[in-house]
Amino acid sequence: MTAGLRVSDIATAVRGAMEGNGELQIEGAAGLDEATERHISFFSNPKYSAQLETTKAAAIILPQNTNGLKTPTGKNTDPCSKPAR
Repeated sequence: MTAGLRVSDIATAVRGAMEGNGELQIEGAAGLDEATERHISFFSNPKYSAQLETTKAAAIILPQNTNGLKTPTGKNTDPCSKPAR
């Protein structure tokens, strides 16, 4: 098994507020519709709202004003921005 990053570490790197299980290990990134339980994804365009309900992503980076998800999230003012280095 490949070692990944913890969701909480990713949330910190993108300066996001962590919600949910921050101990989950992430092994890669993928779009909402392609993501598996080993991936993180991001959401910023309301056009893809339906995919938030069906994604298998382990975690999602999304705007701060998005609520009601069961998936662990890292909320950021701009989910499309580059992570902090």
